[in-house]
Amino acid sequence: MSYTISIHLEEKSISCLLAIEGMITATSQLDYGQDLSETFDSVFNKLLKMTFVDPAEVKTILITCDFLNLFETGHISQGKIGYIRYLPKITRDNHPFENSPLREHVLLGTVDSFEGLEATLKIMGLQKLSALAINPSYFSWHHLTEEVLSPLVDRHLGRLPLLLGSALNKIGYTERENLLLINTLLVPGVHQFYSKLHQTMERVGIEAKILTLRSNGMLMTESKAHQFPIFTVKAPLAACFLMDASRFSGHAIKVIQQDQQLIFGLTEQGLPHSPSAPIHYCQISFNIPHPFTRRVLLTSRSDSDTLAEAIKEILNSLYMADESIPVVIDLPHNEINSILFRICQRLYLPIFNTNTPTKAAVLIAPVCIEHEYCLSDYTDANRPKIQAALWDNLNQELISENLTSTGEWSKFCDERFIRYLPQQTALVRLGLYGPYK
Repeated sequence: MSYTISIHLEEKSISCLLAIEGMITATSQLDYGQDLSETFDSVFNKLLKMTFVDPAEVKTILITCDFLNLFETGHISQGKIGYIRYLPKITRDNHPFENSPLREHVLLGTVDSFEGLEATLKIMGLQKLSALAINPSYFSWHHLTEEVLSPLVDRHLGRLPLLLGSALNKIGYTERENLLLINTLLVPGVHQFYSKLHQTMERVGIEAKILTLRSNGMLMTESKAHQFPIFTVKAPLAACFLMDASRFSGHAIKVIQQDQQLIFGLTEQGLPHSPSAPIHYCQISFNIPHPFTRRVLLTSRSDSDTLAEAIKEILNSLYMADESIPVVIDLPHNEINSILFRICQRLYLPIFNTNTPTKAAVLIAPVCIEHEYCLSDYTDANRPKIQAALWDNLNQELISENLTSTGEWSKFCDERFIRYLPQQTALVRLGLYGPYK
């Protein structure tokens, strides 16, 4: 037997379920304990006692959460981080979180040389920091690498998480800075989160693969979640738009209800349409892929005609006039269901009710292993050799993560040339996604 436990962490409570081959055998909902260890103990013990399942038969743990939301609510720790701008020609020295309450969490240093970097590390070593971020200017990426910086950081600050802006492959400095800082603020608490999860699993007797849902509706490995927890922002919303790709193989519109709102989202191949778009948090803006949605506010004063007109306008905006894409609804409200059915009939759109509980949709999410690079000298002559090496790196990660790439997995490779940079520079993103075996 091979069981899966899915844990869906929300702001005030946790939903969990136990499943085998997609069939749900037990579900539960509980409040947070005094700390995460107590919470995880409650989750596992409750599900296992309900079903009498041998812990050794649990092979997969699925996590759905928004780590930024857990940071805000205090469910993961909020330590102080160091941040060093490396700008050989200093163009800014104002604090990146100047107008944000997050400023108190970030100790800033700005340097223009390697010697200045080491001097700043010595000063930061006098503070108690939980992580360090270094953001080199683009033309410094090739010599300010993790291999060069890690020994220096260890010497002056001790062993702590180090994150480099170059790992994010964003050319714009401010865009990279905001993304790097929010991500680094999350990392220490996320390390504790998974540490407590592993401690509980060991106490209970579970040895399982841990996978975490991303905001694009795909699952990432635990090591990737440690490195880039920011990719979980809006992941619980992405879970709402996961559907069976064998039933809805093309485009679809899914409609859900949350917090007195109707939310409409596009899907493709059973995954949410997730363009890279701004997220605003504590007066800071950063871009990550997350579900594109349109919303209608439900109020006690909303009459049927006004609601119907708002729904019709949104549906018209989400598909082309010559398309007939399915509309999939997951709603508890009979009156709204009736309105949607009538509008879809008028627009010649097929409509379906989904039978999959939202919290169980993560069971059908694919696993994705992807790499992204900013490469120079990416010329026609060099591309085949470079790509072969990149695919070899990805396959090595599959092996190290103990994931099996079968014939059911899909492959993708995207290239975007940066014309204003020298040496034929390109952003290359490649990966594999498919069901976890």
